[in-house]
Order: sequence, then C-alpha cells, then structure tokens
Amino acid sequence: MKTISIFFLSLFFVLQINAQCYTKISAGFGHVLAIKSNGTLWGWGNNGYSQLGDGTTVSKSLPVQIGTATNWAKVEAGDIHSFGIKTDGTLWAWGNNTFFQLGNNSNVSSNVPVQIGTATNWDSVSAGGIHTLALKTDGTLWVWGDNAQGQLGDGTTVAKKAPTKLGTDTDWLSISAGYVHSLGLKLDGTLRAWGKNDQGQLGDGTLIIRYLPVLIPSAVPFQKIKASRLHTLAIKGDGSLWAWGNNDFGQLGDNTIIYKTSPTKIGTDTNWFSISGAGFHSAALKGTGTIWTWGQNTYGQLGDNTLINKKVPTQIGTSDSWTNLFAGGYYSLGQSVGSIVFNYISTWGKNEYGQLGDGTLINKSIPTVVNTCNVLVLNVEDSRDNNFTIYPNPAQSKLMIQNNSNVKIKKVNITDASGKIVMEEKEQINSINVQNLPVGIYYLEILTDGKTVQKKFIKK
Repeated sequence: MKTISIFFLSLFFVLQINAQCYTKISAGFGHVLAIKSNGTLWGWGNNGYSQLGDGTTVSKSLPVQIGTATNWAKVEAGDIHSFGIKTDGTLWAWGNNTFFQLGNNSNVSSNVPVQIGTATNWDSVSAGGIHTLALKTDGTLWVWGDNAQGQLGDGTTVAKKAPTKLGTDTDWLSISAGYVHSLGLKLDGTLRAWGKNDQGQLGDGTLIIRYLPVLIPSAVPFQKIKASRLHTLAIKGDGSLWAWGNNDFGQLGDNTIIYKTSPTKIGTDTNWFSISGAGFHSAALKGTGTIWTWGQNTYGQLGDNTLINKKVPTQIGTSDSWTNLFAGGYYSLGQSVGSIVFNYISTWGKNEYGQLGDGTLINKSIPTVVNTCNVLVLNVEDSRDNNFTIYPNPAQSKLMIQNNSNVKIKKVNITDASGKIVMEEKEQINSINVQNLPVGIYYLEILTDGKTVQKKFIKK
C-alpha cells in the first residue's frame, strides 16, 4: 500500500468538500446505502419494501438521492429495512416494519426516513434480518424487533416495538446483527453472542438457542466481528481470522463444508484488516491492501471471474490498493485507490435489482468500476501495521490502543492534518482521552524504540 504524505491528505480533505465522494457505505442483502462527503444520502438496488427510503417501492439500478438532508453521518442497510444516524446523534429508520424492526413503536412500515424517538446520542446501529441492535455514545446496548429466537438477548421471546435497553453494562464497543443471531464486542475484547444457534453461529460450542448473551471464550481478545446470515466472522487482536457457523458453501474458509460450533482459525496469516459477510459468502481485506473472498459463487459474488464456490480465502486480482470491502446478499462492493488522487468504487455479483449500481441488471463476475472520484475515502487507517490496533475509529471520547506485540510504547503523539502536535501522552498510553479535540482528522503517532507507527483516526 503506497504511503501518503500529510500534505496530500490535507489536499484530499479540501478536495472532498467539492468532490462529493461516497465516504460511508453499507451493503444490505439486496440494496446499498451510501453517504457523500456533503452529507447527502444515496441508495440503489432492491426497493420492494421501500428500504431505499425514496418514497417508492421501485428498485433502482443507479444511485438516487434520499431526501434533501445534508447532515447524514452513518448509514446501515439490513435485509429489508434501513437506518441512518445524523450528525446531531438522532436515529432514523425506513423500510419494512412487519416485526417492529424499525423501532417506531408500531408495525407500520415507512417509505421515507422517520426519526426513532428523541435521543441524540446514538453511536452505531446494526440491522439484522428482522431485528435491530444499536449502541449509544454512553456505551449502552439497545435492541428491538423480532425476538422469537432470542435474538434481542433479554431472556424472553417477546418482540420489542421501540429501542429497549439491554442490561446495565456501559462497556459495549461494537455490535453485529445476523439474520436471527446477534454479537456484541466489549471494550476489553471479549465477545458475547445470543439468538438462534442451529448452525453453531453463536460459537459457544453448542447448537442451543441463547436468550441471554453468552461469553465466547478466547485467549486472544477479539478486534472485529461480523454476523452474516448463518455464519460468523471475526478478527482477533493478533490479526488472525476466525469463523464459525453454517458452512454449506465453504463460507467459513477452512477448506471444508462442515459447520463449526466454535471459533475456528482460518489459515495462519496474521495481517487480516477487515471482514464482511451478509449471505453465504465471505470477504476480507488484508493489511497489504489485497482483497480475498470465499464461499458461494453462484452469481459471481466472489469476483474471481468464475461461478465456482471456494472453500478457502482466494485473492481477487493482484491490486494492493483496496481500502474497503463489503459483502451483500449475493454481491460484493469494494473501494480502491487507483492513483494518488483517485478513489474507485467497484461492484460484482448478482444484479437482479440493480444492486451493483451500474445502470444495468446484468450480473458481473469480476470487480467492475461504477464510480470514480478524486479524493481518498476518510474512514480508512493509513498505516496497516498490525502490531498496533486503534479503536473505535471514528472516536468521540476515548481512543484505545491495543498493543499486539511485545514492543514497548514510549510515547504517543496526536497531530492534526498540518502535522502540528496537538496532544502528547506518556502516561495513559493505552487509553487516550480525545474528548476535547475539535471534530476532524488526526494522526496518532506511536513511538517505540527505533520506530514510529502512524495511524489516522477521525474525531467525531
């Protein structure tokens, strides 16, 4: 991956204001939602349940703007319902609501975004099949929607019509809702799972439904998690890749088609950077900037120019310039840097509803560029040194540093986009208080003996 100077990154930030590139993307089962740099919301693909939010039920094969608001901050595409969080911390939902998955205190669906409650401290949201998980900025976990399989984790099978606080814990870091199972990652890297477990998708070594969150044992802390339809993917703090659950199409990547009830290490590599899965295939990005896919390939969703399933992670092409990767139901989407000032969005796989966004309904078996702009996406770490992991990113109050090596950290600096040091820390090195930093882009410099690692983060 090419290194990029602070000068050019500063230039990118200026250019982005005018270029209106997609800065946030979410791939649902059959539709895609994205936010441009000017804060506008866009969508394409399946719209049979108004999951695009444009006031219709007509699917779109090209991006269409959703409303006129210019303050969208985050977006989440589920199976047939969708969410967005605005810069003021409010939560909005649209699409199907048969099972109360929108959280609007009814089962009335909506073809445009509607605000959920009055809270202004929503941090993230994950839309499952017909249930929803969300986190607030205070670290609390909230759930709503269908609960027939215990996927809300409150010890009952009673559906919830509105966001309902789960327990009293305030140390939830990230969440991921599968079709009927749920995952929650704590600040200390421990993983909880709950809901349906008939394929071993919870990873607790059983096939027993769990109506309350259960701890998934691990000697190494988990770093990233992803609940797919019937299987689960995870990256641990040492950069290793793990998978469990349904494996009918080889989507676990362990070279078998046998389901696993406990986390199973995939290969020996320790430079996995991000993971994604929504249907029966999996996709991942390595720290080298290369993309890898495996599992079902009926529609070309693996992107290797075949329709043959793969039982192990398979590199797609030779490019080492990929920055983001998303697996939808039967399709995939990726972002890459083509040169120092160009960012590309490519899509491949099933295109029945226009979810590839290329203006056609034709399936593609290789990544096909559908959007180009002249700035780099901002929500990607520049340094992919796996010795250190920073989270959450974007950060609001605390920025955590996870040391995955035996190297001693001597000092930590935070610089702004111009290179000016705005914060120095020698004491509380593992937890940096960034609450008082203005909103913007910063660089974390981790100084060790003879080496400096720089990682980009966003203060929101």
